[in-house]
Amino acid sequence: LSKELMFCLIRAVRYMKQHAGDKINQGDVAAYINMSRGYFSQCFARFAGESFGEVLRGMRLELAKSLLLETNYPVHEIACRSGFEDDRYFSRLFRERVGRLPSDYRAERMKL
Repeated sequence: LSKELMFCLIRAVRYMKQHAGDKINQGDVAAYINMSRGYFSQCFARFAGESFGEVLRGMRLELAKSLLLETNYPVHEIACRSGFEDDRYFSRLFRERVGRLPSDYRAERMKL
């Protein structure tokens, strides 16, 4: 990947982190860096080593972890604020990736 393309993709990742809790998709991010969605998809996967969706889900889960520890919002609110439209999907994904349910994660971390 060219230097210019790398800078564009870094801008895309920053944008994704800043807007992880918003309803953004691949087309939104591609448009932000002035790239077609298809070309962005190819370049992003090569750059990140994972698909756009995987990276965005990871960012959203990291945001959710922070919200679980730093706020008293209920889990369904955290799911929404982390960019997940379905709190059951959020809880299932969180458990798959983190190894425990969001409420258990919060309770365990608060004890530390």
